[in-house]
Amino acid sequence: MISINTNRFPSNGRILVDSNIFLYSALAHKKFGKTCTEFLSRVENEDIIGFVPTIVIQEVLHRLMITEVQKKTGITNLIDIRKRIQTEPEIIQSLTQCFKATQNIQQMGFHLIGDSPEIITHSIEISKKYSLFAKDALIVASAWTYGIFDIASHDKDFERVPRLNVYSPITEI
Repeated sequence: MISINTNRFPSNGRILVDSNIFLYSALAHKKFGKTCTEFLSRVENEDIIGFVPTIVIQEVLHRLMITEVQKKTGITNLIDIRKRIQTEPEIIQSLTQCFKATQNIQQMGFHLIGDSPEIITHSIEISKKYSLFAKDALIVASAWTYGIFDIASHDKDFERVPRLNVYSPITEI
């Protein structure tokens, strides 16, 4: 399946949202930030119904934590950030923006999808069948378990999965 612009997602549709959409919006990505923010606003305004697997929430929080630690410390290397946190674990307690941003996802009206043994088992099969990394396979398994066949993501790997329509913050030509 090829990517379709997120702006073309129909009103009242159900869509699962991947972490990069949230991150592009939260981090004001130069090329995709505005489009992603507008897309997320459609969920908040109840124009579309958005779903988020818990693994996506964790991934967004993790990336935003790293970004906030980078801003606080000036350290850009991930290995050095990890070492800094190991020697000064209280730095995590000083973070605020990353926690606020991930809490906002639920407040925006997104429905959270939790893991289950069935979803995990199904994700392993999906990973093997469509050559996906474990996280991406878990996202697809979560979507399909809830009868969702549309995903907002800028991850091209999802395009290998039949029956999954990928809506991406691509630029119209």
